[in-house]
Amino acid sequence: MTLALSLLDAGIDDVDIYESASAVKELGVGINVLPHAVRELTELGLLEALYRIGIPTAEVVFYSKHGQRIWGEPRGLAAGYRWPQISIHCGELLGVLYRAVVARLGSTRVHTGHHLVGFGQQGSGPVWGEFVDRATGMSFGRVEADLLVACEGIHSLVRHTLYPDEGPPSGTASRCGVRSRLVSRSSPAARPAHERHDTVPAGPLRGRKGSDA
Repeated sequence: MTLALSLLDAGIDDVDIYESASAVKELGVGINVLPHAVRELTELGLLEALYRIGIPTAEVVFYSKHGQRIWGEPRGLAAGYRWPQISIHCGELLGVLYRAVVARLGSTRVHTGHHLVGFGQQGSGPVWGEFVDRATGMSFGRVEADLLVACEGIHSLVRHTLYPDEGPPSGTASRCGVRSRLVSRSSPAARPAHERHDTVPAGPLRGRKGSDA
């Protein structure tokens, strides 16, 4: 979504997004959007929307597995950056980006339920991607374009095809919790062996399940 908005901002408006999921849903956990990323979202005119649903984090604090404070450090504006660090629920961040894409590019440019199963290029001609409905197996055929950008995550078909010997993910588990805006503007973290436990102040809870409110 961010790439589509950035291309549009650069004057490239012939952009289509193919999403494997059947619908764009605001799912996920809390994340920290660092100042360099907030800068890019600010350039896209989204800072005000981020402030409405996130929290400008003032510090990150590390704790032992016994809850003892080990170390803390300022973050974002408190650390002297020109842009804030935003603690936010990643599903709501996706919602902000999706609504901006629909408003600026149009809803017909977002193709949900399209799972990439193959790609290639004929000589110096256009690239192509082949898509199916993952739920039914129905083929959508091939789509041609000047450029294919894969944003598929750790199980990327494109990355596995281009770099087959890269190996599996590291195996490190990240366990996250979400807490209310009223708690604080700090982001505590604990790091036992092979795991990372983060508690992110991800903004107003608005009835989310599994919260501490």
